[in-house]
Amino acid sequence: MAIGTTEVAIVGAGPYGLSLAAHLKDKGVAFRIFGRPMQSWWNMPRGMFLKSLGFATNVYTADGRFDFVGYCRQRGLESNEPCAIVDFARYGVWAQKHLVPELEETDITHVARTADGFELTSSDGSVLQSRQVVIAVGITHFARMPEQLAELPSRFASHTSQHTDYRPFTDKDVIVVGGGQSAFEAARLLLEAGARPQLLVRAPQIGFSNKMPPQR
Repeated sequence: MAIGTTEVAIVGAGPYGLSLAAHLKDKGVAFRIFGRPMQSWWNMPRGMFLKSLGFATNVYTADGRFDFVGYCRQRGLESNEPCAIVDFARYGVWAQKHLVPELEETDITHVARTADGFELTSSDGSVLQSRQVVIAVGITHFARMPEQLAELPSRFASHTSQHTDYRPFTDKDVIVVGGGQSAFEAARLLLEAGARPQLLVRAPQIGFSNKMPPQR
């Protein structure tokens, strides 16, 4: 079933997708945007904080309205650091309702190149023709398990992206494999939930970015 044509199709409704939609609307460019608002952020564990400062974390608009700092100050929330991820998720949905109410909360399951652009198929089988496509689906769909663990039953091995609540691990021994932000956050949240986490890093050193000296 055809659902029309557009100049730009945006797949994903996180901060990037919503910011792009707001800018296209400001410029009068025809667009359609698909996805669940702030889905990746809602799926993160409660108790996690943003790595960025409040003023640098926004659904960005050309005129600077609907900023995260203003949203937090109006509600008595932390507006600088540390800002709770759940607050940012709520902010993003609030901004979406004001800036991009035309968001279509459906999944795009297939994108194919055509002679004039692209053809997008939604989860209900509807088809959209678009001259340009922007993929802004975030990290939700790119979780990777080490091949040595991938074949284990889910009760023994799981990815951090599958957990929003670590209380089921209370009083259990848990191995966290990794040396990045997700691994350290998971270990902290497991400890706070009453688990006994151990962190295994598959590298000779830990480094968060090339701007920080490696920690041994």
